[in-house]
Amino acid sequence: MISETLAPEAPVHEGYRSGKYAQAMDFMGTPHFLCHAGGWLMERPINNTPYCDLTHAYPLFDVDNWSALNREWAALDHEKTVSVTVVCDPFASVPIDTLYQIFPDRHQPFKMHYFAALDKEPAQFVSSGHRYKIRRALRDVRVRIEENKELFWEEWCALYASLIEKHGIQGVARFTPDSFKAQLTLPDMHLIRAVRGGETVAMHLWIEKGDRVYYHLGASSDAGYKVRASYAVMWEALHYFRSKGSRLAVLGGVAGLRENPRDGLARYKRGFATGKLPSMLCGKIINRGLYDRLSKENGVGESAYFPKYRFRATGEHSE
Repeated sequence: MISETLAPEAPVHEGYRSGKYAQAMDFMGTPHFLCHAGGWLMERPINNTPYCDLTHAYPLFDVDNWSALNREWAALDHEKTVSVTVVCDPFASVPIDTLYQIFPDRHQPFKMHYFAALDKEPAQFVSSGHRYKIRRALRDVRVRIEENKELFWEEWCALYASLIEKHGIQGVARFTPDSFKAQLTLPDMHLIRAVRGGETVAMHLWIEKGDRVYYHLGASSDAGYKVRASYAVMWEALHYFRSKGSRLAVLGGVAGLRENPRDGLARYKRGFATGKLPSMLCGKIINRGLYDRLSKENGVGESAYFPKYRFRATGEHSE
């Protein structure tokens, strides 16, 4: 049964597995607690039908007990729930063979995710080109770790709105202001900002989970782009989390499904990284009859997209 209330959760460093994070993402759907596996999914209505499907809260899926997920699928309302689709955290503690068993209907490499192992000082692995940009940026900006994150909600929303407009961001990455307000109250969320002449010119949000920390989102003003403030913010963030005892900084993926070596975001993350791993796109069909019928009604024949009924006939993805 789909839960509309939030169950108790572990108190510290749960990151994307946190119930409070799922609640902050309620613009995606209704949070659904996985009581056996220890994690969360989001229930989404399927347009113009009485049915729903489940997906993870953006950007990655992880649970405490992966082997319990089949029990979760068995407990779903099979008359209402059509499928489950997730992008699994590439750093989750789950063997690839187990993923195949849990998600037999789709399991394929998705986006490449960069990471920085923090057993070394950043100066030992950050590229020389990035270090040059960092030195230049630190002449112009001061980087601050903000304890009172909520005070910067309006500034963050303004920066992110500019990012949306600049890059034409669509889908679940178009966070609502209310979602950001809730995210900034999370104890696992960190806000790091660059200031130039009293003006905020760049901000990063990071979310902590155990001994890993995830680069969640970043945005800069026009002035921040000019002085490459984001390089200074990332540099200071890596030092800060290393000093806190984080073992791994997950820098996230890049735009699009195929990695373009000349893409600016890819170059930016690669210069701070010690390695990369692919995430996995995984799917489970809960009600095969409904899945096939909805896909056919949507005019979808053979398609690699999962779930097929969310693929628009125009060729545009619905997510």
